[in-house]
Amino acid sequence: MKKLEVVVSTVLTISEWTNRGEELAALYKRSCWDIADWLLAVPSTIGISAALDRAERLFGKRRETLQTYTSVGRAFPSSTRVEALTFAHHRAVLNAEPERHAELLAQAVSDQLSVKDLAERARPPVEKPVEVPAERFILDGLSSHEIVSIQSAAERAGTTVPAFVRELIRKQMAEVNKEYRAEVAAAAVIHTLTERKKKEAALPENIKALQREVIHAYTWKEREEVRRERLRRIAPRGASLHELFDRRTVKTFASPRPRPSPADLPPG
Repeated sequence: MKKLEVVVSTVLTISEWTNRGEELAALYKRSCWDIADWLLAVPSTIGISAALDRAERLFGKRRETLQTYTSVGRAFPSSTRVEALTFAHHRAVLNAEPERHAELLAQAVSDQLSVKDLAERARPPVEKPVEVPAERFILDGLSSHEIVSIQSAAERAGTTVPAFVRELIRKQMAEVNKEYRAEVAAAAVIHTLTERKKKEAALPENIKALQREVIHAYTWKEREEVRRERLRRIAPRGASLHELFDRRTVKTFASPRPRPSPADLPPG
């Protein structure tokens, strides 16, 4: 791709170059308002969704950015816009209450606030939670008789109502924990006894299984003795135990001897 070269025909002076930059900056500042007004003036036959699609292709901006343009343009009509401030300043106060918009923009001009500082000032104040006395919170929902009883008990104990109630709660929790530990221990004992009963119930069956294994082993031993005796009978004299239990040797020993032919017999 051939590189595009820009050739400046005339050399600008410092003042001309500065003025040209200020003009471009003003055009850039106005471009956001112009795009917002153009989107808000979309004909009803086209619709805002189709207008946003076309704006994405024309200006190369993201849809969320274009939606922000329309929100700022709708919140600040041309009669309420401050020319001394940028589009970003107006966007910074967008989330504030509408009745505060004019005041905040005026403060931005007079105090020469940056966009960040204006956004901080436009942020709604954090409401501090209303502090409720601990005694009122503890006694909330109780009857007058119960409140008087707790106050009297706290006075006799020489302490405040919140401290007295905290001590009552601590003791109650200790009792609950004690009961819970007792329940856990009882459950563990029950589990142990249940497992022991299961083992005792399975003991006769285990004994029978062991007896079957012993009988099977004894039967196998008897069969092995019979097999050894048969091997000794058919094996040649002086054969070792290894030879006796070698299958090939056993097969050779156990095979019948071929009868000699008449030609192999000795004469007479």
